[in-house]
Amino acid sequence: AQTHDDGSAEYEVEMILNSKIDRRSNDPITRKKGLLRYLVKWKGFPDSDNSWNDWPNMLHCPGEVQRFHEAYPAKPGPHELF
Repeated sequence: AQTHDDGSAEYEVEMILNSKIDRRSNDPITRKKGLLRYLVKWKGFPDSDNSWNDWPNMLHCPGEVQRFHEAYPAKPGPHELF
């Protein structure tokens, strides 16, 4: 992770491992029930740091999202705004 002057870390997506629909949450944009989430492997971090991220947090890496869905077309997503 790169560290900024303010001490915050910038995490870089190495790859997307999985996707799911969280039925307990609503989409922040469409307000529909069900929130698309991605399991992310972070570059330079161990698998224990992999984390689920809401789809709006993935807008900065559309290439990774596209590669994931091309490799796993049966998985949930991509969101209509990608």
